[in-house]
Amino acid sequence: MGIGIAAFISMFFSAIAGLAMGGDTGRMLARQFIVMLAVGVGYGAPAIVWLNERMATWAKLVIALVPGTVIYTFAAWWMGWIPRQYGIWAVLSFIAIMLVLTLIISIICGYVFRGMCAR
Repeated sequence: MGIGIAAFISMFFSAIAGLAMGGDTGRMLARQFIVMLAVGVGYGAPAIVWLNERMATWAKLVIALVPGTVIYTFAAWWMGWIPRQYGIWAVLSFIAIMLVLTLIISIICGYVFRGMCAR
């Protein structure tokens, strides 16, 4: 929680400074702040499903991850993080790697949190 608050404050002030500076760098900082908020809400808000004990774990995983991943994909496209200039295979490879890494991170977090809950 503290890391998220610190990241928000840091990006907020970077966006303010970016808007004050103007230019390409300033606009980029403001856009990154918007992306950070959108992705944070995209992954954070659906996480409430983990409180539902009657729902299957796979359904919770899908509900918790799909909105954030879709928002991140659109945000990455908007920000230019997806290497469109290298063709369709680069785009598809980027998206595939992003999906695999999201799943790996989620599995690791699941094991860590499951271990914490067991104690």
